[in-house]
Amino acid sequence: TLIGAEGMGEVEVWPGEVSKNDDDIITKAIALYTQKSAWKSKKNLIPMCIKQNFSSKSFSLNFWEKLEKQMTNIDELRNSDYIGEIMRYQSHNASKYLGKWIEEKKNK
Repeated sequence: TLIGAEGMGEVEVWPGEVSKNDDDIITKAIALYTQKSAWKSKKNLIPMCIKQNFSSKSFSLNFWEKLEKQMTNIDELRNSDYIGEIMRYQSHNASKYLGKWIEEKKNK
């Protein structure tokens, strides 16, 4: 489906079929299964698709750059993350009161 194909690269070079409805998926699946030329053409797209969409080299550099940028601006990032601040506060309080409850339970 189109939703399932989101983030998987360009639909034109995807080594399979993307369809909008069930009947279209069934028709395309049967065509791939029964037509050797269609199967081979899609099979030949696999290496290019993997290299283009899933290469660790292309993503790792971008990942490390973003991580380094965030680490140098960690205080600014934390201050701008209001929801994260609330979550950390709530998590801290939950741990605090759970610890108090366990201590109280031990004392009884």
